[in-house]
Amino acid sequence: ASIFTPSQNKFVLPRDIIPAHMKERAESYDLDGVLIDRRPLLGQFGALRAFILHGSSIYEPPPNIPNVPRFIREEGISSPREAILLFFHSIRALKRGVREFVESSDAYKFGNTGRSNKRPWVEMTKRTLSKGGILEQLEDVFFKPKGFKTIESKGAAIAELRERYERVIHYDDNPADVLGLAKVFPDVSFVIVQDLSTGLLLSRTGMIEYPNVQRVAVLSQTTSNTRLG
Repeated sequence: ASIFTPSQNKFVLPRDIIPAHMKERAESYDLDGVLIDRRPLLGQFGALRAFILHGSSIYEPPPNIPNVPRFIREEGISSPREAILLFFHSIRALKRGVREFVESSDAYKFGNTGRSNKRPWVEMTKRTLSKGGILEQLEDVFFKPKGFKTIESKGAAIAELRERYERVIHYDDNPADVLGLAKVFPDVSFVIVQDLSTGLLLSRTGMIEYPNVQRVAVLSQTTSNTRLG
């Protein structure tokens, strides 16, 4: 697993202890809705609302993928609303079958989330992943710093992984993020883990335009061709 260095206030991959026969594949996992459970109807409410307001333009790729700094922000909860959000996120558990799916891969595995990089969010997330038995399976978790969109933070993490590994797969439940990034990274495989709201969004989308995207109901439906290349 990654090593936390207090002096740099960030996670770093222990490159000096990685064997010479380094694995060629990396798997990037969104957390909420993919690894961690949440109510299906609330899953992509924000994306559904955006689709109603803006139509298919929500699937457009971002104009650029910025450099996103990775660090833990030493800042507490700033409002009652954030405290409520933190609490309801903290009581979520891993989805059924997730631990077995993650453990079944010999790729390097990373979390890639739109959750804040504030310390309370980072520590709460680590507890959830540890309780579910997969924290030690992850090399690192990419959190979203203040001032960046979720799609920018996820895209920057994927871009970093592409520089380090020959093959990258990203799992997500937000089609607005996936379809935009799939155009930016045509050599990356994307897997959309559907819930009811995700299915409603994708029902209006021509998936033939996205040959590097697979849709599944649960992670275990990911084809071996997608996962192994």
